[in-house]
Amino acid sequence: MFFPWFENPEYRMPPPENFAPLAAEKELQRLYGLTAEQLAWRRWCIDANCGGDIQVFHQEYPAFAGEAFIASGRPVFDVPALVRALHGAEKPLRRGDLEEVDGRVTFVDSPQGNLRLWRLPEEGREYVIGVDTASGKEGGDYAAMEVVIRDSGEQAAEWHGHIDPDLLGVQAAYLGRYYNLARVTPEVNNHGVATVNALKRLAYPRIYRRRTVNRSSDYTMQEYGFFTSARTKPLLISALAGHIRREAEKIHGKETINECLTYMYDEKGAANAREGSHDDRVMALALALYVLTEQPYYEREEFEEGQWYGAVDPITGY
Repeated sequence: MFFPWFENPEYRMPPPENFAPLAAEKELQRLYGLTAEQLAWRRWCIDANCGGDIQVFHQEYPAFAGEAFIASGRPVFDVPALVRALHGAEKPLRRGDLEEVDGRVTFVDSPQGNLRLWRLPEEGREYVIGVDTASGKEGGDYAAMEVVIRDSGEQAAEWHGHIDPDLLGVQAAYLGRYYNLARVTPEVNNHGVATVNALKRLAYPRIYRRRTVNRSSDYTMQEYGFFTSARTKPLLISALAGHIRREAEKIHGKETINECLTYMYDEKGAANAREGSHDDRVMALALALYVLTEQPYYEREEFEEGQWYGAVDPITGY
């Protein structure tokens, strides 16, 4: 369990005469309702216990879960923007699971469900779903799906849990159908092949397809899913970083925001989840938002043999 420093009744002292909060302290008052006594103790603690280093204070006396890790690492994303979004995070409207009943996908409420909804599907709106796959083993990585509204980039829903990759494909098809036949973008690395095969077996019509070129034959191929590599991963992370910098408040899930806060650069400069943390929500959201950056290509999408075309390969440009 986490308790912020300002919930400790001992962490306060009488403020000096003519005490006036600084700009950063006014923001803390707005976010947490801190008193002048608490701010006075905070100033004293930074000087007396933290050597005047605000980062040490954040590490030793965090105000929210994750702040201690942020202070001691190199965050990839805009921390102030994420902190503002964290304090504005919304509780989901509904939580449960999707089931198919008489040929229709139906939402079934459950307090232990894997699916959280912040925005219900609206007729006429288009949605994009990013899918981060995993092995499905308990104790291993989680699988995640993020639903984003196409015209605004707003987080509409999130699926998160342990599930076999082929069954994740079934859930992705249900989620896509629930959100107006959303465009589903699964990561195809490793276990993602089973997820894509499940979507194909169910004849889901809007699966992201990338175009790749065989350099020796100059033959252009259409392949399902997004392949994450050392060259393509920065494209995903850049899309998410820009979105957070501009519109972090459109991310509603507290867990999603916390994963973004603990997504760090390591000693080699690679971006990954901090040890002990997860990045499945980060990658799923990045996949969805990256597809939104391909909007000019959406206008050229077309159905061909029941499959959805339109995206270009992010490396070759074809």
